[in-house]
Parts: sequence; C-alpha cells; structure tokens
Amino acid sequence: MDITKGKKVEIEYPCRWEYRLVGRDEFGIKEYAKRLAGEKPHSLGDSNKSSSGKFSSIIFEVLVYNEDERVYFYEELRKNSDILYIL
Repeated sequence: MDITKGKKVEIEYPCRWEYRLVGRDEFGIKEYAKRLAGEKPHSLGDSNKSSSGKFSSIIFEVLVYNEDERVYFYEELRKNSDILYIL
C-alpha cells in the first residue's frame, strides 16, 4: 500500500534543485541553462551520452528560494527546443 499517494511532498526552501536535461545539443543546452540561471548559484554536471551517441543527459542544479521560482525554471527549460525531456 502506498501511504504517500495523494500527499504533496514538503520542500524546504531555499534549496538546490536538480533538473536532468536530455537533448541532442549538449553545448546549446548548457549555454541556455547558464543564461537562465544568470547570477544565481548553479552547477552543470557532466554529460552522459546515450549508447547511440545521439542524446546527452546533463544535470542542471540551481538554488531556488520558493515553489514559484522552482516552477519558473522548469517552465523556461521546457521552452527550449534543444531539451527533449526534463527529469
């Protein structure tokens, strides 16, 4: 039985939030994430390549101060056509 079903996870802010970005253009994704973060503390983790070499997975971690800011980053990342998936 899943006791967490229907319950919202409590997130304590500020916190460093991690987005795993999957796409084809590793350089473009990293540059976009850097511009999006601006002066905020952030990091970009090493890229992993798919077995075919077509796709890269990049970890983008950024300091967020509240839920609105966390959702803002997600929505802005979704707008980038180089990013196929956000995990």
